[in-house]
Amino acid sequence: MIKYDHTNYILRYWSQIKSGKIRVSRKVRKVYEQLAIDCKSKVSKYHFDIDRASRPIFFVESFCKQSKGVIGQPLKLQLFQKAAIQAIFGFVDANGYRKYREVLWIMGRKNGKSAILSALGLYMMIGDHEGGAEIDCVASKKDQAKIVFTESKNMVSQSPYLSKYIRKRKSDMYSDFNFGVFQPLSSDSNTLDGLNPHCGVIDEL
Repeated sequence: MIKYDHTNYILRYWSQIKSGKIRVSRKVRKVYEQLAIDCKSKVSKYHFDIDRASRPIFFVESFCKQSKGVIGQPLKLQLFQKAAIQAIFGFVDANGYRKYREVLWIMGRKNGKSAILSALGLYMMIGDHEGGAEIDCVASKKDQAKIVFTESKNMVSQSPYLSKYIRKRKSDMYSDFNFGVFQPLSSDSNTLDGLNPHCGVIDEL
């Protein structure tokens, strides 16, 4: 059985914000102040599940390799990225349904946006215990939609583990064991009807 790192990165990030070691906007400060409160709440419909919160971090850092820069090196997430991932995946109700279904993640250039979205897309495809998981990378133009998809495809090529479960096809990726699919789509695509995404990545919204 896999043992995940059970560090609460939301509380660690909030501690450094509160102490002034990390400077953020007032809006981000307010968000993490509330998330820190919610982590300890005993009365909310949603509770913080550290195992669910930590699983995608383990997946990204263990199995996803860089496809740019130092090719083949494991991805290493920064504190703000780990805190955000735990916030997205960690708050669930008694049935395991996530509190946060839509996330607007605004990130400055050269902060690894495409890399982290690519890795999380792969996690949602094969690591989220979803049968027939459909992962759609969507943008106004097909070339833009392919940026995250191509990075994900390159990550699979770099990773012996991911390559065992995910195979590349002409225009998408497919995982046989759970019938998952990962595909790039544009707003002018003919295939937008009938979509049923488990995860949609909208790049450059």
